Parts: sequence; C-alpha cells; structure tokens
Amino acid sequence: QENNFLRRHQHIYISLTAREKEVLKLMALGYSAQELAARLYISEATASTHRRNIKSKIGAQSNYDITQFAQAFNII
Repeated sequence: QENNFLRRHQHIYISLTAREKEVLKLMALGYSAQELAARLYISEATASTHRRNIKSKIGAQSNYDITQFAQAFNII
C-alpha cells in the first residue's frame, strides 16, 4: 500500500522545491504559519502562501494528509 502511494505521488514530490520541502516538514510537525515565519525568517504572508501552495500541490485536505505525505517520503 505504501509503495502504491509513493508511485502515485512521486511526481508531486519531485515537483516540490527545496524550500517547499522544508516548509512541508514544519507543517507536518504542526507548525502554524506564524511559527513558520519566525523559524524561516519570512513574513507570515509568505508562510501562509507556502502552506496554501503545498496543500494544493499535494492535494491535502487535512493535517493528517500533510503528515502522511511527509512520512511517506521520509521528510519527517
């Protein structure tokens, strides 16, 4: 089952930039946009934009989806 998930989503993972992977990791660990902004030295608006773009790219509906994706690709 995990191998099927990896095959179906590998093209999405490859399309993520290094920064998006960094943000995805923090999202999966439960960081809010405000916490992301402080941690990455970016504005809160930029952090929110990253979060929205990543959710859209990976098709995440919930925090569980984000965590599942990050775990599958060994981001966390």
